[in-house]
Amino acid sequence: MDLTNFVTQQVTNMNQMFYNCLSLTSLDLSTFNMQNVINMNEMFYGCNELKYADISSFKFEETINLFSNLPDGCTIKINTISNNKINTIPGSCQIIIQDN
Repeated sequence: MDLTNFVTQQVTNMNQMFYNCLSLTSLDLSTFNMQNVINMNEMFYGCNELKYADISSFKFEETINLFSNLPDGCTIKINTISNNKINTIPGSCQIIIQDN
């Protein structure tokens, strides 16, 4: 799914944005402007086929529940600022931390 042209700087709520996207396997959101987003809870909930997500542009001020029910063997790319703010990352997922 190509979301590189999404304009997101005015978005404040991405709660359950990809909820139960059962056929979604890879997602690059590194171009998203997340400066005004205050709600991202369960953004990828039930994305049972999601194997790769690049959310390295996301910066979290508070701990959030972003990744619930991800499949075994997934890879999530995050930035160092967000590393300790995400809870419920499945233990079987590989985390790639990118310095910003």
